[in-house]
Amino acid sequence: MSRPVLVTDAGLGNGLAIAQAYQAAGARVVITCRSRSAPVGFPSVPCDITQPDEVSAAFTRIEEQHGPVDVLLSAGITRDKLMLR
Repeated sequence: MSRPVLVTDAGLGNGLAIAQAYQAAGARVVITCRSRSAPVGFPSVPCDITQPDEVSAAFTRIEEQHGPVDVLLSAGITRDKLMLR
Protein backbone atom coordinates (compact mmCIF):
# COMPACT_ATOMS: atom_id res chain seq x y z
CA MET A 1 0.00 0.00 0.00
CA SER A 2 1.39 3.41 -0.95
CA ARG A 3 1.81 6.19 1.55
CA PRO A 4 -0.84 8.90 1.46
CA VAL A 5 -0.80 12.34 -0.04
CA LEU A 6 -2.23 14.88 2.44
CA VAL A 7 -3.93 17.95 0.99
CA THR A 8 -4.93 20.57 3.55
CA ASP A 9 -7.95 22.83 3.16
CA ALA A 10 -9.35 20.63 0.40
CA GLY A 11 -13.05 21.15 1.02
CA LEU A 12 -13.44 23.08 -2.21
CA GLY A 13 -11.64 25.26 -4.76
CA ASN A 14 -7.93 24.78 -5.40
CA GLY A 15 -7.47 22.27 -2.61
CA LEU A 16 -10.23 20.04 -3.93
CA ALA A 17 -8.88 20.30 -7.49
CA ILE A 18 -5.40 19.30 -6.29
CA ALA A 19 -6.80 16.36 -4.31
CA GLN A 20 -8.83 15.20 -7.32
CA ALA A 21 -5.80 15.43 -9.62
CA TYR A 22 -3.65 13.33 -7.29
CA GLN A 23 -6.46 10.81 -6.87
CA ALA A 24 -6.93 10.60 -10.67
CA ALA A 25 -3.19 9.89 -10.98
CA GLY A 26 -3.59 6.91 -8.64
CA ALA A 27 -2.44 8.41 -5.33
CA ARG A 28 -4.09 7.63 -2.02
CA VAL A 29 -5.34 11.04 -0.90
CA VAL A 30 -6.36 12.16 2.58
CA ILE A 31 -7.69 15.69 3.04
CA THR A 32 -8.29 18.13 5.85
CA CYS A 33 -11.23 20.50 5.96
CA ARG A 34 -11.58 23.28 8.47
CA SER A 35 -15.21 24.29 8.35
CA ARG A 36 -16.96 22.13 5.76
CA SER A 37 -17.83 18.51 5.53
CA ALA A 38 -15.48 16.54 3.32
CA PRO A 39 -16.23 16.01 -0.35
CA VAL A 40 -17.43 12.52 -1.24
CA GLY A 41 -14.68 10.08 -2.13
CA PHE A 42 -11.94 11.32 0.19
CA PRO A 43 -11.05 10.20 3.69
CA SER A 44 -10.78 13.35 5.75
CA VAL A 45 -9.67 14.69 9.08
CA PRO A 46 -11.05 17.95 10.50
CA CYS A 47 -8.20 20.40 11.07
CA ASP A 48 -7.66 24.13 11.30
CA ILE A 49 -4.04 24.43 10.18
CA THR A 50 -3.66 27.72 12.04
CA GLN A 51 -3.95 25.78 15.32
CA PRO A 52 -0.77 23.78 16.14
CA ASP A 53 -2.58 21.35 18.46
CA GLU A 54 -5.09 20.48 15.72
CA VAL A 55 -2.29 19.92 13.20
CA SER A 56 -0.48 17.58 15.57
CA ALA A 57 -3.67 15.65 16.31
CA ALA A 58 -4.51 15.44 12.61
CA PHE A 59 -1.10 13.97 11.73
CA THR A 60 -1.39 11.44 14.55
CA ARG A 61 -4.83 10.37 13.36
CA ILE A 62 -3.79 10.17 9.71
CA GLU A 63 -0.69 8.12 10.50
CA GLU A 64 -2.73 5.73 12.66
CA GLN A 65 -5.41 5.24 10.00
CA HIS A 66 -3.48 5.62 6.72
CA GLY A 67 0.24 5.41 7.46
CA PRO A 68 2.93 8.09 7.36
CA VAL A 69 2.31 10.99 5.00
CA ASP A 70 4.50 10.92 1.90
CA VAL A 71 3.45 14.24 0.31
CA LEU A 72 1.99 17.31 2.02
CA LEU A 73 0.27 20.04 0.02
CA SER A 74 -1.14 23.07 1.77
CA ALA A 75 -3.90 24.60 -0.33
CA GLY A 76 -5.01 27.18 2.21
CA ILE A 77 -5.09 30.88 1.49
CA THR A 78 -4.24 33.93 3.53
CA ARG A 79 -6.73 36.73 3.91
CA ASP A 80 -4.18 39.42 3.03
CA LYS A 81 -3.23 37.58 -0.18
CA LEU A 82 0.52 37.98 0.48
CA MET A 83 2.41 34.95 -0.78
CA LEU A 84 5.37 35.60 1.53
CA ARG A 85 3.34 34.81 4.62
